[in-house]
Amino acid sequence: GLAKRKHSHLALLRRHPHPTRMQDAKTLFLSHLQLIATAPEQWKQLYATDAVMEFPYAPSIGALGRYEGIETISKHIQSVFSQLSNPSFHNVEVHPLADEEAVVAEFEMSATVIATNLPYQQKYIALLRAKQSKIVLLREFWNPQEVLKSFGAVPGGSNN
Repeated sequence: GLAKRKHSHLALLRRHPHPTRMQDAKTLFLSHLQLIATAPEQWKQLYATDAVMEFPYAPSIGALGRYEGIETISKHIQSVFSQLSNPSFHNVEVHPLADEEAVVAEFEMSATVIATNLPYQQKYIALLRAKQSKIVLLREFWNPQEVLKSFGAVPGGSNN
């Protein structure tokens, strides 16, 4: 009867502590870093179709600061990564927030810019918001001076 049904529900909860949250914000962020450079089609699946990606410091070097929709975001990201060799992420720390559908992350990336053969070293802070196990917002803060130094221009900009 009821007692037995209640017991099996508790067992289910123990196996899946958050059955409604398939992928939490932290998992989504780590998957984002893992797939962004190597598996673009899988990477796109992490995002809501109407996702937004923001780079608040990008306009200071003449680059777009906001991309809307996963197709537009994906084109931009592919354009940037096509200009890099051996991109790798390190010192990744993901910080939970009171809002369980959001995280703040600190991380670093190193790569070589193919056109200039210069090293690209960047430190990031990112805010990720998720809804129904999809990324709806990723806002990345990075140092524009490092971009200019390594790319010699704005990546994906009109002077390529």
